[in-house]
Amino acid sequence: MSTVSLISSTVRKMQVGVLILLNGCMAGPNYRPAVPAVAPTYVSQATLSARSTGQPTPPLNTWWTGFDDPELVRIIGRVLEQNLDLSAALARVAQARAVAREAGARELPEAHLDGTVDALRQSLNSPIGSVARALPGYERDQTLRDVDAGASWEIDLFGGLRRGAEAAGAEAQAAEALKDGVRISVAAEAAASADYVVPAIDTGDGPAELLRQRPDVIAAERRLAASNARIGVATAEYYPKVSLTALLGFESLNGAALFNSASFQPEAVGGLRWRLFDFGQVDAEVAQAKGANVEALAEYRQSMLRATEDVENAVVQLIQLEAQYGELQDEVSANVRARGAAQQQYVAGVVSLLEVLDADRQLLSSRDALAQVHADDARAAVEAFRALGGGWTPAKVQAASRGGRSLVLETSPNLSDEVLQVVGVGTGIAP
Repeated sequence: MSTVSLISSTVRKMQVGVLILLNGCMAGPNYRPAVPAVAPTYVSQATLSARSTGQPTPPLNTWWTGFDDPELVRIIGRVLEQNLDLSAALARVAQARAVAREAGARELPEAHLDGTVDALRQSLNSPIGSVARALPGYERDQTLRDVDAGASWEIDLFGGLRRGAEAAGAEAQAAEALKDGVRISVAAEAAASADYVVPAIDTGDGPAELLRQRPDVIAAERRLAASNARIGVATAEYYPKVSLTALLGFESLNGAALFNSASFQPEAVGGLRWRLFDFGQVDAEVAQAKGANVEALAEYRQSMLRATEDVENAVVQLIQLEAQYGELQDEVSANVRARGAAQQQYVAGVVSLLEVLDADRQLLSSRDALAQVHADDARAAVEAFRALGGGWTPAKVQAASRGGRSLVLETSPNLSDEVLQVVGVGTGIAP
């Protein structure tokens, strides 16, 4: 059997030998998404649904197509391709995914292959040289050859490494959500300075939809999951850490005899590290992790309240502006009739030119106000789409349960690589 095959066989046996232990030992609380209590509908949702517009409801992920303006679609498409803030956010996602992969790799055994050739001309006056020089066959010039292959594995008996991978995976998902938040802001800012025909707006399932659509809410929930996992990382420090190391090597002064049984030197080492008299520091680390978890839960709830408030304010502003727009349309129509009557009276000699000019002034003023409110109405509609989390498509997630964990494969439409992220199942906050 070759050295590499022997190492692989040894590693597999080590993994099988501790699999039962790994299946049931996970330090810290498991995570279950905490769902904030939300109202079934928005306060103004019925009024918004009753709006009469000339445009149909566009898809939320591409809401700008509903304004019936090809130039707007072109502008937003170009901005999303070239915006540097979005490029930086994509780079942060790539970094977070790399961290998640690194954390997951810590759960696996490490293998290495080393080789050295050490040429030495030994001092005759050294402790070894002064003794060995008198021995028959002693050679002052020596060459030591060493080849070895080894593997080491920290057995994650109490789940500290798995909790670390879980936290890193959740942070990567939070970075992905924040990137989508940048995309939403970029699209909304590109559309906020123009005048469009306002489409119908669908609020979906009400405030509950924000849990799935608002990137800031999603990111806050993923940070809550990461903080929950870090409690497990800290709690695992109460327990011993066990590691196994295996080394298969050959060492010889004679190169021709390097790979024979006389030069073979295997080694196996079992390690145990336990912070047995450091529990005061571990207590503090666990308390800090639990405090961070409570903070993350409060921020998650706050993000949901803020998101709901954003939608309510945007919808109310849109409804009020459209009501004002209707009133101004009536005012413009009245001023058109008044101006026509003043012109007729002026021709008949009943009124002076001043009355006609004053009617012109009032008509122009009302038309200016109507144009301003129409532009404000379009901006309010853009803000409503932004508040609803429009402008991105939630990633498709495929999950396959595996014991007490879920293995989640999440792909991004903007990144070519894929990342396997491990997300636990359990309570939303540590007791």
